[in-house]
Amino acid sequence: MNPQPKHKPWRSKKYLDYIREQTCLICGENQTEAHHTKIFNHGGKSRKPSDYWCIPLCMEHHNEIHNKGVKTFYKSYEVDIWIDLFTMVSEYLKKITDK
Repeated sequence: MNPQPKHKPWRSKKYLDYIREQTCLICGENQTEAHHTKIFNHGGKSRKPSDYWCIPLCMEHHNEIHNKGVKTFYKSYEVDIWIDLFTMVSEYLKKITDK
């Protein structure tokens, strides 16, 4: 039996910069950080998921998501993470292909 090759997370400084240019998904604050969202088995213990699994959050909400936990955070703000993630990637791809 052959072991599965380890998945290398996709990294992109340009994409993270794009995420940081967006407003916070919760409050609309302009200064944001890229929050790496762990969905399914993307990431893992002590391993950051690929950069395309990022959403923009202000410092306050970024700290809150880590302190409360992802499920509680998403439920309390009624965030649909799938729509937000795919919207971010879609808008970024439009931006870089329209050049």
